[in-house]
Amino acid sequence: MLNQLDVPIFTSKLVQGFLKERLNDKGFKHLAERTRFTLLEPGTGTVTAGAFKVTAFGVNHSVPSTMGLAIDTPEGVVLHMDCLNVLTEGYSKSESSLSNTFTDLFESNPERQMFITTISSNISRMSQIMTAALKHGRKVVLSGRSIEQSVKVARGLGVIKFHDDLFVEEKEAGRLPQGDVVYIIAGCYGQPGSSLGRLSRGEHKEIVLEKDPIVIFSADPNPPGVDVAVERVMSAFTLFGAEVVYSRIQDNLHVSGHGTKGDLMTIASVVKPKFFIPIGGTITRMRAYTNMLGELGVSKDRVFECLEGDTVEFSSGRARKSGRLATVPVYIDTAGSGSTINPVVIKDRDQLSSDGVFVVVIPSKDGNLLKDNVEVVTRGFIYVKASQELMDKSRKFVTKTIEKLAEKPLEWPAKKKRLESEIQDFLFKETRSSPLVIVHALSV
Repeated sequence: MLNQLDVPIFTSKLVQGFLKERLNDKGFKHLAERTRFTLLEPGTGTVTAGAFKVTAFGVNHSVPSTMGLAIDTPEGVVLHMDCLNVLTEGYSKSESSLSNTFTDLFESNPERQMFITTISSNISRMSQIMTAALKHGRKVVLSGRSIEQSVKVARGLGVIKFHDDLFVEEKEAGRLPQGDVVYIIAGCYGQPGSSLGRLSRGEHKEIVLEKDPIVIFSADPNPPGVDVAVERVMSAFTLFGAEVVYSRIQDNLHVSGHGTKGDLMTIASVVKPKFFIPIGGTITRMRAYTNMLGELGVSKDRVFECLEGDTVEFSSGRARKSGRLATVPVYIDTAGSGSTINPVVIKDRDQLSSDGVFVVVIPSKDGNLLKDNVEVVTRGFIYVKASQELMDKSRKFVTKTIEKLAEKPLEWPAKKKRLESEIQDFLFKETRSSPLVIVHALSV
C-alpha cells in the first residue's frame, strides 16, 4: 500500500519502531525512510482526515502503549472493538497476574532445557520471562526473527530494560549448559516455518533438543483455524519426549489482549452505542455477540453481522446494510521481493501440491510437431515404475492428439493450450486426478 500511496502513518512510538524494522527486513528500506510517521498516543491531540476526526485513548493490553480509536464522524462517534473472546465468560485478568508463573516454572524445572513461546508483539510477557530468568541465573536466547525484532525495538525505546549481559546469541547458546539458558522462541500459532516449528521437526540449524526438554506455550490458539497447526507442533514435541505445558493443563500461562464477555458487556453498557458491528471473529462468535447484546435488551436490528465485502451505510441517524464490494485475495511474496503474486501462480502451486505435474516434450522441426519420440515426465502424480500401462496410453493419446491438430491451421500457442487441455481431460478420466500439465516443443 505504501508503494502506491504516499500517506502519513499515525501510530505510537513502539509500533512505529515495529513497522520500520519490518520494512527494512523485507527489503522496503526506501519506504521506511520515505514514510511520514507521526506520533499518535493518548493525550497527543486529534487527527483530522476529511470529515473524520480521530482521537486515541489508552486501553489495557500486553503490548505497551496500546490504544483504541474514537472516530468522530458526521453520523456520530465510532469505537473499534472485537468480538473474538465473546465465548469466554468473566473478565480479562491483568498481565501482572502472571508475574509468579514463570518464576515457579524456573524453580520447578532446574537444569532442564526450556523453551517458552509467545506472541512476538507481547512485550510485557517477554519482559516477565526475562525478569524470572535473571532471578534464576539463566541467560535469555531470542529465537526467531519476529521475536528478535520486537525485543530489539522495545529495548531501543527503553520499554524493555535489561543489560546486554542477560542475552546470548542463538549460535552461542548451544555451547552452554542448557539449564543455564531459556529460549524465548517464535511460533506460538504453529507456523510451519517458524523457529518453534522447525525445532519440532528436528530441522533447526542452531538448536538441538536435549533429553527431557520442556516446551511452554504462553499463548492460546485464539485466531480461528490455528488450533490444528498448534496441535501438530505439540504432538511432535511430545513424541520426541518433551513435556509440553499449555493453558488447558495449567492455569496462568496466558492473558488474552482481547476483551472477554464481561468486558464486552461492560463497554456496551457504559457507552450505550446505537448500532453494533461485531468484528474480528468467526460467524458463530458474531452471533454469540448478538445474543449477548440481547441479554442487555439490544434488538437484533441494531446489530450488523457482516461477511467479507458487506457494507453498512449510516445516514440521517439510521443504519442499513448497503450492498457488497467485490474482494479478492492479494498474495505477497514475503520470502523474496515482497511483491504481489498473481493468483494464477497460487492456483498452480496448489495444483502441484495436490496432484503433481505431468510434462510432455514433443520434438519439432521447421515449426511442425513430430509425433514420434514424444517424451513424458511426471513428478508427484503417479509412481512411474508401477504405472507403465498408463504412461504408454498417455504417449499414444498425445500422438493421436498431435495427428488431429496437424489438420487444423493453428499457431503454436493455440496448439499448446489445446494439447494441455485435452491431456488433462484424458488424465482425469484415467485417474480422477488433475496434475498440472505442461507441453513443451523441442526443436530438433
